[in-house]
Amino acid sequence: MSKVLFGFMLLLIVWGGIGCGQNSTPEERQKPVPVEVSLTIMPESVKEKQPVKISARITQKQRPVNDAEDVKFEIGQENQEKKQMIAAKKTGDGVYSITYTFDKAGQYYIMYHVNAGGMHNMNKVPVNVQPMSGAVQR
Repeated sequence: MSKVLFGFMLLLIVWGGIGCGQNSTPEERQKPVPVEVSLTIMPESVKEKQPVKISARITQKQRPVNDAEDVKFEIGQENQEKKQMIAAKKTGDGVYSITYTFDKAGQYYIMYHVNAGGMHNMNKVPVNVQPMSGAVQR
């Protein structure tokens, strides 16, 4: 009988201690915090056959995310069936980048795919690739 009573009291102590010191509700603890992504392309004026650096700065709770599970850039044109998916590498504090060269002038888009902190974020950004100086666009 005393073992049962001891076990029951131990269970109450452990169960009561689980909630101590927590100021948030269960909904707040389970609510995922979105990741924010800021895309930059350098140089800003994109020309065909010239490399550009494409970077995604990733933050969560206003802090850089340095341990993103997956960061990829999908690059293509709207009417193009096959698009390129390129994995980015961490290049700075919360920054993941690739270097890319557009083969020809035209209207492209870059869609980033970010998996970090239990969240997924993706967005499509249009890019107008200009012909090289003196080149005739066909």
